[in-house]
Amino acid sequence: MNSVYEFTSDWFSRRIPLWQEWLRPLVGKPHLQFLEIGSHEGRSALWLLDNVLTHPTGTISCIDPWYNAEAERRFDRNVAASGRSNQVRKFKSKSQQILPRFPERSLDLVYIDGSHEGADVLLDGLLALLLVKRGGLLIFDDYHWKPPDGTIHHPPQPAIDAILDLNDWRLTEVHRGWQIAVRVDR
Repeated sequence: MNSVYEFTSDWFSRRIPLWQEWLRPLVGKPHLQFLEIGSHEGRSALWLLDNVLTHPTGTISCIDPWYNAEAERRFDRNVAASGRSNQVRKFKSKSQQILPRFPERSLDLVYIDGSHEGADVLLDGLLALLLVKRGGLLIFDDYHWKPPDGTIHHPPQPAIDAILDLNDWRLTEVHRGWQIAVRVDR
């Protein structure tokens, strides 16, 4: 990762070997369109820019409400430091307000790492399924996450399971662990 980036947390780096495996066929391809729900300081988005979206026509759309103003400032500084801000589309909003704006079957990858509320994850996943191209990837984070203080009543796992169960006829599971990755076949 570029040493000019500034991050205060790292929940992503341990996932990089899996992402390298899953995304190897996409590295450097032109006209890729990725979407990330939940960007925080931009660590995963910048990794994608630096390692997969290396063709100048590739783009990543980042959706986050950025309730933490310092995290948003850090995201903006990191994107500027990448020298590739022209490849990043930033949406400061809740995902459910932005996802319907994307054309159906227009995205090569959607990474869902926003809200940890099961209902939000369910809605994000169902909306995202409409946006992923045939052969594209949908990645859910925090599959095994549990609320540390009991403030979230329904964590992501039941929502992700429901999406996978209801769409098993058109999805191929690529990985199941802390993250769930599926390829959209239909």
